[in-house]
Amino acid sequence: MRRPLVAALICLVAGTPAAAQRPDPADLLKAMTVQIRVDNASRHREALCQGFVAGVDGDAAFVVTAKHCIDDLATTPIAQAQSLDQLGVTIDVTYAGGTGGDVIQLAGAENSDVVVLRVAYTERPVAFADCGDCRVYRSFGSNQQIPVLSMLSAGGGPPVVSSGLLLSDRAGQYTVVLPSSPGTSGSAVIDTDGNLVGMVVSVAAVRGAVAGSVSGVVPAGDIEDLLAYAVSQLGGGSGAAPTPPPAAPPTPPALAPSAARTWSGEWASRQGATRGSFTASLSQRGPTVIGSATFGGTACYPNLQLLGSAGAAAGGGATTYSLTGYSDGVARLSLALTVAGNHLTGTYTALQSGTSCDGDNGVVSGAAE
Repeated sequence: MRRPLVAALICLVAGTPAAAQRPDPADLLKAMTVQIRVDNASRHREALCQGFVAGVDGDAAFVVTAKHCIDDLATTPIAQAQSLDQLGVTIDVTYAGGTGGDVIQLAGAENSDVVVLRVAYTERPVAFADCGDCRVYRSFGSNQQIPVLSMLSAGGGPPVVSSGLLLSDRAGQYTVVLPSSPGTSGSAVIDTDGNLVGMVVSVAAVRGAVAGSVSGVVPAGDIEDLLAYAVSQLGGGSGAAPTPPPAAPPTPPALAPSAARTWSGEWASRQGATRGSFTASLSQRGPTVIGSATFGGTACYPNLQLLGSAGAAAGGGATTYSLTGYSDGVARLSLALTVAGNHLTGTYTALQSGTSCDGDNGVVSGAAE
């Protein structure tokens, strides 16, 4: 039986009455992120992408992801298919809580790399719309440096929160600097207040001048426009009409640079007797942290650039850091560090980058220089 390709309504900026309080942005990001696996059995091809739950209406969730995640494997492109069956692919959606649901309907944007999936669920997932105070950026203003968060794919493992910057020029044109790895397409990009900036769809050929790579990001306005078009043209859904966007974008979070600090010490792998010297240098800009690190005695992590975020101060005045280390635009490892006074301790986990180092993990320590 063919199921029609019909989009349904979702209000991105309206929250539920029970969830008016603004959540921690990293927690919101992790909770609303989904894993999407697309499989074309006849061509023996599959792909892994991410997506995010924009909202929930009745017994279905509205999941936004990158259209190319489906079109690249589909026998018939979304724009030409008359039913889900004609796509020639299976689409498996796994919510953050581990449960899954069947795709009921979908609709793709004509001129933007966005698709909305209407997906069944057994346990209500967390959605962006649950944050009643969170807004949607329609523009970014001029000469802005906005700290942003996203989810970085770690191959077959759980994605990790990554941090970067949105930089706009005098004319309001923007660049997003984020760590990247295969499978990250479809991840939501939010600012550190939880406002929706957009969605990752690609990695541009031009690499960033700071610790990051320039990511292709569909702006949040395009996502909202697709949903508004679906409501006016197709009339799906049972929710209220989308709340009009504010005249001005959300106020970007403050960005205050800090001086770099450097620590020197050693690293040791838990997978064997491998160890060596370790050096890390970090500079914080608001909650966004950039820097560099070296792991002496191994070719696994050459001249790493670091990008991540600082956590709330723990007991005893310590500060925690969640960082991604990469080189040549490829994510190599994630670092969880704690700095107390002049001492740094933490752990590292290698991300799947197609090398013999995949699966490595260990500890690092150092003292301030």
